[in-house]
Amino acid sequence: MATAYSLAAAIAIRETLLSQIVAGAGDPSIAIYSAADVLLASMTIDSSASAVDAETAVLTLVIDAQEDSAPATGTASYGRVLDGDGDPVVQLPCAAGSTIVPGAIVINTLSLIEGAPFEVRSAAFPGGLLIEDL
Repeated sequence: MATAYSLAAAIAIRETLLSQIVAGAGDPSIAIYSAADVLLASMTIDSSASAVDAETAVLTLVIDAQEDSAPATGTASYGRVLDGDGDPVVQLPCAAGSTIVPGAIVINTLSLIEGAPFEVRSAAFPGGLLIEDL
């Protein structure tokens, strides 16, 4: 049997995660890295627009400022969500596309080019399996 949560518990878990992400002195951000741990791009998270969905418990991070000039060339492998102090809170794999993939940072392309613009399309954390779905 799979682990499942009540909707209220799933929301509380994601709200706690969101509060850790938006904590700190500055703006939270997402940093995109290659498999060789080279920083390829970073962008600012909009703390006030990011939220947990009350019906699904999915936490979606909204990007405030996209990267208009990637600092390095490489293939995106993973991203780190950093709090307002620059400390990592969670790490997720990257996926290319245009639709939300729960548990991944979706970007316009996995191939980044130094000096070129780059866009994070979504960063979503699934609410988990809910009891009422069993």
